[in-house]
Amino acid sequence: MKLTDFWIGQKVLEYELKNGHRGRLLRELYVTKIGRRYLSVAEKLGTRSADWERFELVNPDDDFLHSDYDILGNRTMLIPGDMNREDHDEVVKLKMWFKKAATHSKIEKYTYEQLLKVKAILEA
Repeated sequence: MKLTDFWIGQKVLEYELKNGHRGRLLRELYVTKIGRRYLSVAEKLGTRSADWERFELVNPDDDFLHSDYDILGNRTMLIPGDMNREDHDEVVKLKMWFKKAATHSKIEKYTYEQLLKVKAILEA
């Protein structure tokens, strides 16, 4: 995910982030500003910049953005609003499954035909 995947006025969803896992939905927000490092959001479009909150992409491989730490050291996560939570969870699960299925010890067990099919799918 990149900051350029977002646009001004886009609806985004903020979730709790506990121990690296997504918690409950906190609120719907709107993108108000896109910078080089941070994405600013607010509860309503056209709000003052003092009411904006910042989110940043900590790891380019993540499919969400992190908020700044609060006083208690907690963070929240932000995902695009066009992707509901179930779809987002399914994407995360599929990525984890694929990482496990593509480990060195498992690749050795696949047949030549299976590897060619996977290659054809990934290159399509």
